[in-house]
Amino acid sequence: MRKHLLQEVLLLHHLQSTMLYIKLAKILAFQDSIPQSRGKGICIGSGQGDDEDSQHTISELRQKILILKQDSIEKDLLIGKLDVRVSDLEKENSENNKQISELQANLGGLTAFYFDLKEKLIGKFGDEFKSSSS
Repeated sequence: MRKHLLQEVLLLHHLQSTMLYIKLAKILAFQDSIPQSRGKGICIGSGQGDDEDSQHTISELRQKILILKQDSIEKDLLIGKLDVRVSDLEKENSENNKQISELQANLGGLTAFYFDLKEKLIGKFGDEFKSSSS
């Protein structure tokens, strides 16, 4: 259950980063498709509308895209490491469950041996053994 919750959280974060990346890419594509004469009045960030601010904003958006790509790669690496860790823990859990099953089987055998031995002793010593074992 923890594995699935962790995967969902990481996937959600990855999707949010991807959605932001797509949004920024669309803005940049739109900005690049505007002719220079029309683009002078459009500024994504500052609202002032001159070319220097637009270029600065585009540069910031491109930098943000690079940061998001790097963040996405780091998250993918983290997901891979966590998947390996979860796999190791599941293997360890499986081995522990196997050992518990073996111990329970051994306990069952010992319990059966105890009751069998008790019955034999009662059969051999009768009431004398019953009173001392009670």
